[in-house]
Amino acid sequence: MKRIGIHIVLIFATSIFFLSSCTKDSGPIIIRPPVDTLSFADTILPIFLAKCLNCHPGFADLDLGVTNGYSDLVSVNSIAFPGYERVAPYDPQNSVLYQKVAGNSQFGTVMPLYADRLTDDEIGLIYDWIAQGALNN
Repeated sequence: MKRIGIHIVLIFATSIFFLSSCTKDSGPIIIRPPVDTLSFADTILPIFLAKCLNCHPGFADLDLGVTNGYSDLVSVNSIAFPGYERVAPYDPQNSVLYQKVAGNSQFGTVMPLYADRLTDDEIGLIYDWIAQGALNN
């Protein structure tokens, strides 16, 4: 009698296990890049040229002009903020550029210093560009 009880419990437990693990297969998960990937040349660089180049020209430590605007920023360690990159691809929260234009006082003075503050839209574009991987496109 005990053997029958054990078999019934095992069958019941196995049935519950298999039934609870059945779900509809939705297929493979496909991660697609955002539809409107931001262009550094067409979207971000014009912001730098209009609002940042006066203090960060070609002969400065940080050139935000056409020639070095990308290479002086992306994946470059910050001198002023050790442990952070000027722009950390996919990580706006740990990118000094984003923190400075967004006004995070932990990262010093809000940039730009001697020009009109960036609009919320411009700050959002910089955030999105970094979050998308800070592509040089």
